[in-house]
Amino acid sequence: MARRRAAQLLAHLPACLSSSDDQHRAWSVVIDLAFAYPAASETELLLILAADAFPAPAGCGRPTVWGGMVGLELVELVDEGLSIAGVSRDSRKALRRVIGAIRDALPEEFGQWSEEELRQGYYLALRAQSKNPSI
Repeated sequence: MARRRAAQLLAHLPACLSSSDDQHRAWSVVIDLAFAYPAASETELLLILAADAFPAPAGCGRPTVWGGMVGLELVELVDEGLSIAGVSRDSRKALRRVIGAIRDALPEEFGQWSEEELRQGYYLALRAQSKNPSI
């Protein structure tokens, strides 16, 4: 029954499937779908195929700490500290000093992370802001 149904569906092959490889692959997919979902209509099979072809975006998981407001605040504080010190972001030594000063000055906000975690968080927050400048 599934093969007969697949044959009915494939009777209307579009002209773009002119090569035998494309036709064979289409035939295999339609047969697999017809066996897996015997009671599904043509529209439902099309939707199933579309859902498999276009998976959910990778960003659907738990948001990162550094991609939100905490990361934005950390970047702003570190950049301000570096500008006061008159050094660039490339100076690792100055970056460590500024992060240590921020951690000491704001223990309720940044005391839960070590200086190394804050340094890594700073770089992650910079990357998140470059991907999404609206933050």
